[in-house]
Amino acid sequence: MGAQSPQPDEPSRQEPSRSWIARYALIIILIAAIIITAYFISYLFRPLLPTGDCRAPTVGMSATPSPAGYRIDILGVTEHKDLGHYGVSVLKDNSSWPGSPRILSDGGLGTGPAGEYLNFTDLNGDGSLSRWDFLTLDNLTSGSVYEVVLFFRACDSEITREVIVAP
Repeated sequence: MGAQSPQPDEPSRQEPSRSWIARYALIIILIAAIIITAYFISYLFRPLLPTGDCRAPTVGMSATPSPAGYRIDILGVTEHKDLGHYGVSVLKDNSSWPGSPRILSDGGLGTGPAGEYLNFTDLNGDGSLSRWDFLTLDNLTSGSVYEVVLFFRACDSEITREVIVAP
């Protein structure tokens, strides 16, 4: 009988080493620590962020020429709120009209420095800003740039702005 050749040892199946387990545990702990830290940092700066109490509705406006100036139609409003929640301001060539901003109400809202005037019409008479209501800006100075700015007063934030260049 000949000599038997030695059989190679089968590779032993080793369990994952403890160093790998420790590395995975450390990675998981670090990720959790980053998430928790980010949450607490955002919590600390929460007073600097707008609160949920002051969500301004979204309002769409569109200006079209009219015989005396421009008509600015309200195309849509996400929430119907009383007119008193809104303010409106007009800038002429980057200068505010005297007494701006004004509380939005049905009727005349103000007169500009050169005799321009702004009017609001609550078309359905419900006392709230809604689709189909409109503003008119009349008696404009040719070549001037007018900006009609709508504000939500509770937040003192601008909702929308319509820019008009008088012909």
